[in-house]
Amino acid sequence: MRKKILYILLVLTVICSSAFAYNNNNKSIVVITFQGPVDIDNVTLSNLFEIELINLEGIKVKSGKGLYNSSYDRGKVSDSKEYYRSLYSSTYENEAIKIAKYLRSDYVLIGQINKLGNKKRLVIRVIDTNRNHIAGAQCTFENPEDIAGWIATMSKRIVDGINNSSKRY
Repeated sequence: MRKKILYILLVLTVICSSAFAYNNNNKSIVVITFQGPVDIDNVTLSNLFEIELINLEGIKVKSGKGLYNSSYDRGKVSDSKEYYRSLYSSTYENEAIKIAKYLRSDYVLIGQINKLGNKKRLVIRVIDTNRNHIAGAQCTFENPEDIAGWIATMSKRIVDGINNSSKRY
């Protein structure tokens, strides 16, 4: 009898551990095109984050690009220009969260680029789909290439922070 109970407890432990590991590794994030005055910088920097996150283990990266060709808000978003215009509006954060929910993603990475003289400032935020601000960071740069190392470091910190809820980044 004792062996049976131990065996059952062992099986339950393995099942629970597997389910917990599956949930931790099954977290997903959507990277939304950043807001800012120069479209090429917005696309470039959001793509650099997406590529860095894709190359890291522990998170699944989903793409929100091309949603205007899908059933996402088909009644509201009729073409690509209207879709991208919605991302540059005052409702940017709400639109980003709606896209993440539509894609069944746990998190969304949004960013904003502001020009300050000759320099630009990139501010990024990670938000869960329940509208909880998870983390944020910022850096100053002149060219997108200047911050490639920062993007790699922040991407790693984002994944680590998401997979370890007690750790803030």
